[in-house]
Amino acid sequence: MMSYSSAYSYPWSSSDCKTSVTKIVVESSVHSIGAYAFQNFLNLTTVTIAAKPISIKSYAFQGASELRDVIVTGAFDEIATNAFTYCNLLTDLSIICDNCTIRQNAFYSIGTLESLFIKGSIGVMETQSIYFNRKLRKLILPAGIVKVYGNSVYNNEALDLVYYWGDKDVCDGTNTKMFSSCPLVGPVLVPPSYNSTFFCGNEVKKVTTPVSGASHIAVSVLVTLAMLVAALLA
Repeated sequence: MMSYSSAYSYPWSSSDCKTSVTKIVVESSVHSIGAYAFQNFLNLTTVTIAAKPISIKSYAFQGASELRDVIVTGAFDEIATNAFTYCNLLTDLSIICDNCTIRQNAFYSIGTLESLFIKGSIGVMETQSIYFNRKLRKLILPAGIVKVYGNSVYNNEALDLVYYWGDKDVCDGTNTKMFSSCPLVGPVLVPPSYNSTFFCGNEVKKVTTPVSGASHIAVSVLVTLAMLVAALLA
């Protein structure tokens, strides 16, 4: 799909489309959702993405204020700036990455987002890629992360549970801090095989975890229980 200079340049940019479309299915033959493609589609509730790999360009779904469900059976290789900004009915977002680049402000100001579960592998997390999500409490990161820029998770004031699937630190010891202005983030939860005392500037706590095929809801619940048990035994 081509990118255009604004949301008004697309063939489907009429006000009728923006208010009548409720569901979008991105089939496997599509490998890019262009910039501004579905910006301000005000009654869009469900997006299903089957393509692999696929990139979501800047502002692709920005302002889709009724969007509740993003169903991903394919995999992203890029999530660009403000892809889901102001999608303020998204509460739980589970995505699959294929060595993807998560751009600055990729997940920015999603007002009701409470949990973000990233599966697969991340090539790069840019600065402030997960930024200013006021209700985000749970973040689950995949084992396969290649490069993290400082402050990649920034100003998420309610974030208090972070789990990382991998077994080694992906940052330069304590010099690269992933979590900035996230005052409630304590030790990052890691599996027993983790081989460092820090993860991107934060101390870690080893916990027993469910298998990788578990749903993000199950992971969140079980990790929370594990943390509570560990606290009681401490």
